[in-house]
Amino acid sequence: LLPRHKDVTMASFQQVRPGERRATCSLAFVSSASHTILWTELDSVGQMLCPQVIEAAGLVRNEILENGWQMQNAHRRPIAITPSDIVTVDSLFRQVEGGNKVSKAVISFYPRFVADISYATLALGDCQAVRMQSTHKDYVVILCRFHKSDTRMAEDDADPIDGQWFGVDAAAADESRTVATIEAVIVHVPSRKVIHQVFLFEEYAATQSQINYDIPIFFTPSGSGRGTIGVGLSWKGLIMTGRDVRDVGFGSLQLGDEDAPKGSRKQKKKKRQPIKTGKKDGFARGMSLRG
Repeated sequence: LLPRHKDVTMASFQQVRPGERRATCSLAFVSSASHTILWTELDSVGQMLCPQVIEAAGLVRNEILENGWQMQNAHRRPIAITPSDIVTVDSLFRQVEGGNKVSKAVISFYPRFVADISYATLALGDCQAVRMQSTHKDYVVILCRFHKSDTRMAEDDADPIDGQWFGVDAAAADESRTVATIEAVIVHVPSRKVIHQVFLFEEYAATQSQINYDIPIFFTPSGSGRGTIGVGLSWKGLIMTGRDVRDVGFGSLQLGDEDAPKGSRKQKKKKRQPIKTGKKDGFARGMSLRG
């Protein structure tokens, strides 16, 4: 069902259903070379259900490829699973006048527990979607690269000295460089809306083709309900955030006496005996009964 020898992206979601002790695991698979979306489940006893194809994916592909838009098949296709939906993101481009390209990303929502063919889409303008992760059940975080042109380099490098122009000429001043901003887009899945967008950093290149597709940022949330998130940055290391991490950082996590290490338990101090200052009797001074 999925093309062979092509990149395949997988997403998983674990959930304990009412009346069951063990969690079931939902799995979904996509490839950038095909519109097909496969999903299946591992039940609480470890048996895998027969994989199913999401039929609405073909309708979405036909819809988003109108008006000259093309798929960026060389890039991996992000996918995520929430309790209510399977979410995918497709990156597209289109040729415009002057040989330039414009891009956009389209988020597709496929309800998991709807009998009929149903879907919804949400477009993000002039960007590429690189990576996506579900978090806090009803949200997905998408790492996107937004493209724009910038001529500040040519203008800033042209400095007049003693009335003479030693900067770039007029033709070079019209040339622009490509600036890409890396941003995290947070989407609320049930409402199909972008609720927040966070700027992370910028990339510079002469052309769009010189910018690497991948973004050296990886992140994953914990399975608990306290919202701990780990972020891996190739040039910084590991970042952790969330309620549990803040509790430890601010020292508000208290340990009971039974949990404290043995070396840290306080030992009871012995009371000092008062020193007697009265006169000693004769026997205490070494006198015998004979005097």
